[in-house]
Amino acid sequence: MIEACNPNAAIQRTSHAQVDVASLLATRTWDTIWGFDRDAARLGDAVITSVATHTHGVGALSLHSEQPVDLDRLQEWLRGIMDDPNIDIMRIKGIVRCPQYAESVIVQGVYQWFDMRLADDGEPQDSILVVIGRGLQREAMRQSWVNCQITHKG
Repeated sequence: MIEACNPNAAIQRTSHAQVDVASLLATRTWDTIWGFDRDAARLGDAVITSVATHTHGVGALSLHSEQPVDLDRLQEWLRGIMDDPNIDIMRIKGIVRCPQYAESVIVQGVYQWFDMRLADDGEPQDSILVVIGRGLQREAMRQSWVNCQITHKG
C-alpha cells in the first residue's frame, strides 16, 4: 500500500518497532517531498502547483511561494488547519524561507502535532509546503497560505 501511494518512499522492515531512531531523524526527507523536486514545484506563478488525490479520499496539496513567510503567521495557520474539525491532516512537510533566520526552516507535522526547526543549510530561494489529508479545503487553504507570506509593496 505504501508503494502504491508513494513509490519513492524508503521502507524499513522492523519487528516490534525496533528501528534506529537516529537514522530516521537524520533522514533528509525534505529534499524530495512526495516524489517531486523543487524545480517541479516552481512551475508557473500558481501558488498551488500540485493537487493529487490518493486512495480512501486522501489528498495532497502542494503550496509554493517565492515570497518569504512570516513565521508567526505560519504557526498560527498550521494550528488553525490542524484544529479544524472539517480537515483531517495526516502529514505536513516542507521547507520555508523566513526572514527571521538565515537558515531554512523545516516544517514537519503529523495529525495534531507539528514541529519547526532550523536546517543545517542556507536560506532557500523559496518555500514549499505539502499538506496530506482528507477534507483539504483547497481555496481556503490557498488563501490562508498566501496570508502567511510577506509581500513587499514598492
